[in-house]
Amino acid sequence: MKEKISRLINLFCAITTAIFIFSSIYIWIFWGIDVSLPLAYIFGVLFIGLASTLAYIPLLSDKEFSKRAMVVMNTLHFLFVNATVLATGYFLEWFSARTLPALEITIVVVYAAVNVISYFASDREAKRLTELLKKRRS
Repeated sequence: MKEKISRLINLFCAITTAIFIFSSIYIWIFWGIDVSLPLAYIFGVLFIGLASTLAYIPLLSDKEFSKRAMVVMNTLHFLFVNATVLATGYFLEWFSARTLPALEITIVVVYAAVNVISYFASDREAKRLTELLKKRRS
């Protein structure tokens, strides 16, 4: 349980950090460097990070899933994240019809970046645990 909570906290941090980095680039491109944003934007990013993290919980199950089931669950998670970002962005007026394609690209890039970071973190943790097991067995 402790590992799952740790993983969720790391995921939340990765999601919100990636959103802040890529949205900063997005805002700079479309609105310029001298833009000032309301505090609601920060809360919007935190909400998206929290909702995306909570929606990831079913993917942390100890149950073994088939490759197809994992693809379906990851696709549903991506669609949920996409809908959450679009709904939050709509209510906070983050985009217009003109900037919607760029926002979609940003969503895909952030989602991919978080998944790559998460993959490497999990891989590193698995290697660390394998080494610990080897040391205990010797």
